[in-house]
Amino acid sequence: MNRTLPLVLALTAAALALVAFVRPLPARAAAEPTSNSGIAVIDVEKVFNALVERNDMQQQLQAYLTQLNDELKKLDGEAKAAFETARALPDGAEKNSAVQKAIEMQATAQARKQVFEALADRRQSESFRQLFAKISIGGRKIAETRGLNLVIATDENVSVPVGASSTDVQRVISLKRIVYASPTLDITDALIQLLNSEYTKK
Repeated sequence: MNRTLPLVLALTAAALALVAFVRPLPARAAAEPTSNSGIAVIDVEKVFNALVERNDMQQQLQAYLTQLNDELKKLDGEAKAAFETARALPDGAEKNSAVQKAIEMQATAQARKQVFEALADRRQSESFRQLFAKISIGGRKIAETRGLNLVIATDENVSVPVGASSTDVQRVISLKRIVYASPTLDITDALIQLLNSEYTKK
């Protein structure tokens, strides 16, 4: 199953609850909407992949991961060197003490690895949260500008995976919300342009 599919599905499910923007109808007709229906759709995955800010965040995350990996390699190397030193010592109290120290250093390295992985994952999830919030705000701005009453995150392009387990297939089908949306309803490119323009102006 595509590795990005769980993220796309999670973002789409969240978008249906958060991105969808409903504006009460005014007493008088508002500005002409993009379509006669006053409804628009956005492709969340396409927006995420096209955002300049997301690319910058990914580069920053990669630099952060490189820094963490370098520190882990150093700790692991020190632990291995401690074991080699301990093995070279004659049997006795000094060797036992050296082995104990090496074991503690190895345990510290393993613990730090788990902490670093958790920190990296949290940093990435926070970047997704921030970007999704901006997508929501951007969708609202376009809706207000064009007089739209509803903006929906479309999952039309999320296909049922071939060769996946029955559980995964059933999950994808159950999460599908849109089978077809006319291209005239799509404001994805406009949203991408808006968000990238706002980000590059900062």
